[in-house]
Amino acid sequence: MLFYFVFYTVLFSSSFPLISIYQKTTNKAFHSYENKAFVYFLLARVLTDLSVFIFGRYFGNSMPVFHFSVLIEFILLIIILNSIHTINPKQLIILFGGVSFVADLTLTSDLFSNNLFSSIVTFGLVIGITGKMIISNNTTPKNELLIYSLFLYYILALSYTFFQKFNFQTELLNDIAFYIFALATFVFNISLSFVVCTVKSK
Repeated sequence: MLFYFVFYTVLFSSSFPLISIYQKTTNKAFHSYENKAFVYFLLARVLTDLSVFIFGRYFGNSMPVFHFSVLIEFILLIIILNSIHTINPKQLIILFGGVSFVADLTLTSDLFSNNLFSSIVTFGLVIGITGKMIISNNTTPKNELLIYSLFLYYILALSYTFFQKFNFQTELLNDIAFYIFALATFVFNISLSFVVCTVKSK
């Protein structure tokens, strides 16, 4: 019972940032190119979680959703991060994400199985890019919350992905890992809501 309560609470907490945007619909700051990419990223997360709910409930397998959502969110994140600090070469990095997506569909996995390879590649690239920004101090105060949130969340997401791959048989460890990642996801969604709230009107 607790598992499903936590699962669905976290699943639909991705709507919090979009709700925050809805309350600021008159804010023209969200009409800029980079902020539109951020809105699309938030929308993609909501649609992903909604699709996970539908596929899990009616088809018993939500893996197809993750295959596509990982790639879409990755591309949007690269666009967002490139608007904060130029990423060279941006096209090559996006290509890596696309190749890993195709590889998971054809070589390393299939549409209905875990997309481990593409998750490792895309999560690792996001961690590397945001980590470099933090170390090089290539962020402005208004972008720090987003960069640090992405960096920490994707480290936990990558760790959880590896944990699932090893498929530990201890139920207690599986439960602990799930609740830790669920909490991290919930906090990440709250953090994204704060990022929305810090966008200034123009």
